[in-house]
Amino acid sequence: MISIYDIAGRVVYEKTYAIKQGENKLTLETTNLTKGMYFIHLADGAEGVNIKFIKE
Repeated sequence: MISIYDIAGRVVYEKTYAIKQGENKLTLETTNLTKGMYFIHLADGAEGVNIKFIKE
């Protein structure tokens, strides 16, 4: 699952993708997001990672 949170912690995007073992590439549409800082949370069940990004 991929979730995008704004700086206030609100979910602004969430989607579940079917991924395969190995390297996967996804394109996220961010044109509807306003300028600012966001956090992407990538999760595959029990494990997850957070990535900070800035929309300019």
